[in-house]
Amino acid sequence: MTAITVYGASSPLGLELVERLLSSAKTVCVKESELSKLQEHFSEILSLGVGKIELYNGQSGRIINFTTNNQVSDNCDFSVHPARSLRDNDGEILAASKHCTIVIHDLILSQPNPTWAKNDLHSWAESIINGDEPIIDPSLSQLQFWVSHRDVVAGLSDLLACETVPSGRIDMCGRKAWTSVEIIDEMKMLIQRSQSALTQSFSAKNLEISEIPSSGIGRSPDRPNLAPLHTALLQIHTEGWRTLTPMRISLMEIIASHIE
Repeated sequence: MTAITVYGASSPLGLELVERLLSSAKTVCVKESELSKLQEHFSEILSLGVGKIELYNGQSGRIINFTTNNQVSDNCDFSVHPARSLRDNDGEILAASKHCTIVIHDLILSQPNPTWAKNDLHSWAESIINGDEPIIDPSLSQLQFWVSHRDVVAGLSDLLACETVPSGRIDMCGRKAWTSVEIIDEMKMLIQRSQSALTQSFSAKNLEISEIPSSGIGRSPDRPNLAPLHTALLQIHTEGWRTLTPMRISLMEIIASHIE
């Protein structure tokens, strides 16, 4: 059973990665401060006897650290940072690191977490549900490259499995560019359908199957450089970096959390 050490395992992405590793028959090693909490949180999975959570005591194996600052521990193979927490010169510091430093951009989480993800999607969903017009933050860039937490965790899991650990900075985000207006329009349609389902008042318009709008912009000068990530993941599969979670699934997860 392969051992993976996870620092910051209680972070949103850390929890999801631990769950994925346990389901893949891995032994997950954590700090003493997180051990009992995680064993309780994953008690159902652990009861199946597939994976294990143990106290880290210097065992061999890959080490991944979820952190919200630019400090990289010397004994970590991978360090994961939210882009929104980086200061102006942090990018240069991370790029010069001899370790693999992964910067997550435009992350979509099903629950609000302003430390790791922008709160705009949740704010827009709440406004629409309340009958208000969403307010677009003027500081938000014109284009976003949203990426689901599911795809990020899958990508991190693949990086952990790479035979050769890449060094320096690796940016992670979605490949497609979205404008705020496109996402808000899609949210309005999905919320209308959800509310119609709750009241059983479907109209012909609700049942129409339409393609999700897209800015039509593929590679944009504003998009973080995905080449290092793609190259590293070619060790695992021929597609390199790919995202499999449809945008509508990600938006519905957010909407469901607010409707409930």
